[in-house]
Amino acid sequence: MTGAPQSISVFFPAYNEEANIAAAVAQAQEVLTSLGVPDYEIMVVNDGSRDRTREIVEELCHRDAHVRLVNHQVNQGYGATVWSGIMSSTMDYIFFTDGDLQFDLAEIARLLAYVPECDVVVGFRIKRQDSPIRLLNAWAWNVLNHLLFGLKVKDIDCAFKLFKREVVSGLPMRSRGAMFSAELLVRIIRLGFRVAEVGVTHYPRKAGSATGARLSVILRAFRELWRVYGSELGSKTVKELIKFGCVGVLNTLVDWAAYLLLGFLVMPRYPVPAKVISYSIGILNSYFLNKHWTFGSLGRVESEFPKFILSNATSLVFNTVVMYSSLQFLHTPRVEGLVLATLASFAVNFFTCRRFVFRKTSKSTGGLLGLHPGTGMVRLRDV
Repeated sequence: MTGAPQSISVFFPAYNEEANIAAAVAQAQEVLTSLGVPDYEIMVVNDGSRDRTREIVEELCHRDAHVRLVNHQVNQGYGATVWSGIMSSTMDYIFFTDGDLQFDLAEIARLLAYVPECDVVVGFRIKRQDSPIRLLNAWAWNVLNHLLFGLKVKDIDCAFKLFKREVVSGLPMRSRGAMFSAELLVRIIRLGFRVAEVGVTHYPRKAGSATGARLSVILRAFRELWRVYGSELGSKTVKELIKFGCVGVLNTLVDWAAYLLLGFLVMPRYPVPAKVISYSIGILNSYFLNKHWTFGSLGRVESEFPKFILSNATSLVFNTVVMYSSLQFLHTPRVEGLVLATLASFAVNFFTCRRFVFRKTSKSTGGLLGLHPGTGMVRLRDV
């Protein structure tokens, strides 16, 4: 693989980094010079800092024509800051890292070693130097994005990323907060660009304070997560699973309501036939809602409905077997056995309906997790 590109934009998102930003820019100047990059620019995107970050960068701009300031008058959030850096970049490649000196900029050489063969190279922190609560938050965030978007990236929010400019400059980004990195990677991977992951060193923060764990930042991240998930990027299977569960709950309520009406008002002397009728109403309700709302099937009722009945019968068998086994062999409490049996029958019913009962109107966007079939992911566990 080749070395340094002909031109590169390096930028630092910065918020209240007066103690670090001058050293970060100096490190970038030293590294880019040592790599022999013919043409480069170093930008600091100041996100409405309340300290002297802007003034320090303006002084650096006067000293070196390679240094530029992109300024937000008010704080807009991390994603908005990164996006401003991307949109302001003018070189063939774009690299960004935080201005808090928690990364060694010399390790950009590890990423540059995989261009131009790879369109995007992202770092992952080999040993993350953060508090236990931040590590737990990061783990949960990665798992959630893996589930909802199929994002199989080891360290989503690692601020050590390199892109070809044409890959990222025209993306229709929705997020401007902490969801930005996840959405950016999802869009890149779904478009089939070749992405490599490279291990990088992470250092403790020496000065300043992180803002990612603030409640306002977390709440905004989840709002954006929901908005992005509701777009075309959300996993189709997870959406179907949620709808299927909602239909199941509604089906139970319809069954109960019909039984109360029939069993107590219409035919109080015939509770068993009343239950059969109420259950049948629930089954019909479940079939048509799942057909038209959950799966959007265009299949014929006469061919689908018998399969749907068989699917429900199969799930009932699983429910009974799991309940019996948990009580007789595993000796679990009755409530836990009921939960296990319900989950097992739900899973069986969902997957049989999805795979064998309802006719798909279009191909899935990549199976359970929704990954783009053309994805080229390379994980490189360098140290």
